[in-house]
Amino acid sequence: MSTATSRPEYADLLARALPSVIHSEKENERYLAMLEELDQKGKLSAAEQRL
Repeated sequence: MSTATSRPEYADLLARALPSVIHSEKENERYLAMLEELDQKGKLSAAEQRL
C-alpha cells in the first residue's frame, strides 16, 4: 500500500464495502449506491481511489 494511502481510512472504507460476489438485487443496489456516491464526490482521497 502506498504511503499516500491512509491505512485507517482505507480499512474503514474496505470494512464498509466488504467486496464480495453479488447474489441479490438488494446487494447490487447497495454497491451501486456506494459507487454513485464516490462518482459524484469529485476528487477522491488516495484510499477512495484504491477502493
